Amino acid sequence: MPGSVRKQRAHPQPRSSGKSALPAEARVPVQPGTGLLDSRVLALAIVVTLSATFGVHRLIDPDFFQQIAVGRQIISEPASFGISTFVDDYPSYHYVEDKWLPSVVVAAIDMVAAEHGLMLYQIALCIGVGLAWYGMQRRWGGSRYAAVLGTALALLACAFRLEPRPDTISHALLALVVLSVATPASRAVTGYTLLLFALWINVHGYFVNGMLVMVAAAAATFVGDDVLNRSGMPAWRDRVMLIIAALGACLLHPQGWLALLSPVEQLAMLRSEAFHVGIQELQPVRELLAGTSRAHSIALLLSVLGPLVAGSSIASPFPRQAIAAGAGLLWFAWPPPAMADAIPYQTSAALWILALTEVPSALKTRRYFPVFLFAGFSLLAIPAVRNLPLLVPPCLLLLVPSWAHIGESSSRAQPARRAFAVGLLILLATTIAWGRLSDRLNGYVRGPTRTGWGIDSVRFPVGAANYLAAANLPGRLLNNFDVGGYLLYRLHPGRRVFIAGNTAMFPVSFFEYYDSQVVGSQFDLERLARERQITTVVWDLVSTQAQRIFPALVQHPQWKLVYLDHAAAVFTTAQSERPLDLDHRITELATQDVWHPALPVELGGKALLFPALNLPAFLQTIGRPDLALRAAEPLWSIFQAEPLAALIGTAATQTNSIGPRLPLLEEALQRFPSSQDLQTLLFTGYATQANELLLRGDLETADRHLRRMTELQPNACGPYLGLAKTAVTRGDVARGKSMAGAALARDADGSCRRGLLSDPSLTSLVGS
Repeated sequence: MPGSVRKQRAHPQPRSSGKSALPAEARVPVQPGTGLLDSRVLALAIVVTLSATFGVHRLIDPDFFQQIAVGRQIISEPASFGISTFVDDYPSYHYVEDKWLPSVVVAAIDMVAAEHGLMLYQIALCIGVGLAWYGMQRRWGGSRYAAVLGTALALLACAFRLEPRPDTISHALLALVVLSVATPASRAVTGYTLLLFALWINVHGYFVNGMLVMVAAAAATFVGDDVLNRSGMPAWRDRVMLIIAALGACLLHPQGWLALLSPVEQLAMLRSEAFHVGIQELQPVRELLAGTSRAHSIALLLSVLGPLVAGSSIASPFPRQAIAAGAGLLWFAWPPPAMADAIPYQTSAALWILALTEVPSALKTRRYFPVFLFAGFSLLAIPAVRNLPLLVPPCLLLLVPSWAHIGESSSRAQPARRAFAVGLLILLATTIAWGRLSDRLNGYVRGPTRTGWGIDSVRFPVGAANYLAAANLPGRLLNNFDVGGYLLYRLHPGRRVFIAGNTAMFPVSFFEYYDSQVVGSQFDLERLARERQITTVVWDLVSTQAQRIFPALVQHPQWKLVYLDHAAAVFTTAQSERPLDLDHRITELATQDVWHPALPVELGGKALLFPALNLPAFLQTIGRPDLALRAAEPLWSIFQAEPLAALIGTAATQTNSIGPRLPLLEEALQRFPSSQDLQTLLFTGYATQANELLLRGDLETADRHLRRMTELQPNACGPYLGLAKTAVTRGDVARGKSMAGAALARDADGSCRRGLLSDPSLTSLVGS
């Protein structure tokens, strides 16, 4: 039976005192009162405070708002459970609602306390996850010092997933299942485990990960895991019976066995290539290594293999972890291009390396469970970026013994050294909290997580939804994937959307249609509008597909732009609406501050390039470089960023006003010397200016521009042709011949020879 106790082994391991799940030989005796964090209150205060900071950001998760819409429908019409009325093409689509419980909870919170309640809910979820990770480590033998350290790193690694969504609850429940695995068998533990799974299946389909934890525990017990085979722990047969009982508990869902099989259905859906391409969080982890050079790849590979070899040959935990930490720092100092400025991903890589170093030691000491979990969850993380947080529990379990040994050994040192270690831990936690509150964990993302309170109106179409509610436009909507949930939150049940974030609410074929016919190469505005009866388009400026959608709308005579803000644009064919005065609207939007950080700049608050650059990018996309330049140029005094400089340079080139912007581009190139875009823009700008200067007879300035062009692109022949022209104009034929020869030596396509032959003043230099 799941709750039975296995008979004592012939050579039982000594029972550990307190709550430690480590075998006795893996622990270091500590005198009472000498622990690095003897105060339970202090440890919990650090965990709670640090965790809370990860929830103090504006509501920005697209799926969260759709969950509220689902919860509202369930509350108002329980008979609609599992029937989607949200998508125009599928007004009564039957699906498995595996997130119904949190949806109802957040809908109720929204009804009672609106944005304030939703913000408190978001903060509470982050605190719950932090406490679950902390408790899991303590249960598995981690000291308070090690548990706080592990929780801090886990929060940092998972910063991009700590949203008010069921996934976040699942991470807490996963930690609680791992915690239960190390608990001696009893009826209470059996009941606790079954209750966890009965709750979990009504929260999210990730309950299957909890099952994998149970399977790993049964397998580890079967092969003789020294921790899980201690006296009083369940035998492997008992663990198998508990798995079967947990599967039975999972039937306690309104849709019964359909919910139990839902993860299998979702895995089948993920076989569609459209999901991996179209949904960022479903992209494989290998995409994070894209663009890495061969030398860089070798260095990163050595950062993995080196610590693994050290873990196999070094017995002492401290030098092992010191080597692994040094290797992990490489991912911060020299990350792959796709991970640049993405501190959470870099932290995940470093944490994984720290844990990998401990695998040989775990195998030697017969701690198979964390190794099985580490291997299994590492494999699960490879197919999708969103699975990276699964690495946190096994990594922390592998690190617990070494960190506990290091910490407890250090606790016997002088009080001053103990206080210093505690101070370092508090400093680390404070630094991570500051990094979160100062908005430094985002990188260059178009829809960043911004510290603040309430819904992020610069990320979601709050203004566009207000416009739609007031205008009551006829016909169907066309919207992009990420804003569908928010539009439902604001407009449903009065209005449905084209598509929304819960891919279970429509067949896979419809997402494939969206991926190819709407945001893909087969996009045809007229056909799409005719076939789907679409008369209004709501599209956010964050969308990566904007370069395909917006130009088509602007260029079509029947479509007109009727609303625009920093978040979204609304186009319609409705005759009742007047086109927007774009010049006037840009003047209005230019006065709005969408970049100022919530944490004061004096305290390190980071002004975010995005979303500030989204509006200029939109204007550039729709063919208004003049307005793009007006919106973007004032931002340079705030953001010295490569994308901003490139946009300014491109818009200036298109409006024939590159000359005054050359100093700005030079400054940008000094900051980003490897930027090919900036080099090209400068080269083109100097070429344009040099031609104008030659026509005006300003040979000295033209010469200076041409020489700068030779520095920017040494193998280009054009600048040398220009230098030959200035030399001949001055009467310096010898220099003209020299420059002409240099031009011909670099003439890859014959263009410079043709230029020499077509210019009467230079013809004599050819062949000289």
